[in-house]
Amino acid sequence: MKQLSFLLPFLLFALGTLAQKTTPLNRHFYEISKKDLDNKVYTMTESKTPSGDLFYLVFDDQNRRIRQIKVSYNAEEKFNQEVTDTYDTLGNLISQTLLNLDNKKSLTLYFDQGVKKGQVIKHDYKHFEIWRANKEETYELHYDDFMPGYELEAWVDFLAKNLAYPLAPRRAGISGTVFLALLISETGELLEYEVANEATMDKNLVKEGLRMVEKFKGSYIPALDHQGRPVKAWLYLPIRFSLG
Repeated sequence: MKQLSFLLPFLLFALGTLAQKTTPLNRHFYEISKKDLDNKVYTMTESKTPSGDLFYLVFDDQNRRIRQIKVSYNAEEKFNQEVTDTYDTLGNLISQTLLNLDNKKSLTLYFDQGVKKGQVIKHDYKHFEIWRANKEETYELHYDDFMPGYELEAWVDFLAKNLAYPLAPRRAGISGTVFLALLISETGELLEYEVANEATMDKNLVKEGLRMVEKFKGSYIPALDHQGRPVKAWLYLPIRFSLG
C-alpha cells in the first residue's frame, strides 16, 4: 500500500498529461508542423472536462497566457457556444467573443485597462452592429471595422472568374479552405501576405491562394482601434476548394 501511495501522484500526473494535447502555433494562431518549429510563436494546450466541454489555453514563448477558448453547450439558451478571451502580455483582457456555433452569430466586447470600449454584434457575414465608447450611437457596416476591410463583392467576383482548382489535389480528392493572412497598414496598403494555415494544407492549394492575392487589384480599408484611429492589423480571407 505504501508503494502504491507513493506512485499515485505520478500516475495522476501521467493521466492528466495523456488527457491534454499540446499543439505548436504560428503567429496567426494556426497549427504548424513539428518540423517547422522555427515559426512557432505560441503553444496551445487542449483538454476536456468531465462534462464534455473543450478548453484551450494559448501561451507565448514566455509562458504568458494570450488566449483562452471554451467550447460548451449553453443549457440556459440552448445552443452550442465558443467563448474566446484574448489577453495582452500583462494579462489584461483585450477582447471577449461569444460565438453561437449553431447560427454563427457573435458578440465581441473590446476592453482597455479593464473598461469596455467597444462592442460588435455580427448578424451574418456582411451585417455588423458596431459601438465605440467615444461615439453616442451604434452604427451598422458590412464588416467589423475593428479589423481591416476589403471590397467583398469585388473579391467574390474576382475569385469566381480567376480561381482555378489545381489538378493534382482535385484528382486526389483533396479539398479544404486556405486562409490568407494579409497585413494591412494604417493607410490601407498591403504590406505582406502569406497563408496562415499552410502547414495543414496541400501545397498546390496554398500556391493558388497566394496567386489570388498577387493578382487581386482591389483596395483595403485599415482597421480602427477602440478610439476610431487607423491601425496596422491582419486581415484573414478564406478561399474554399470544394469538390462538391
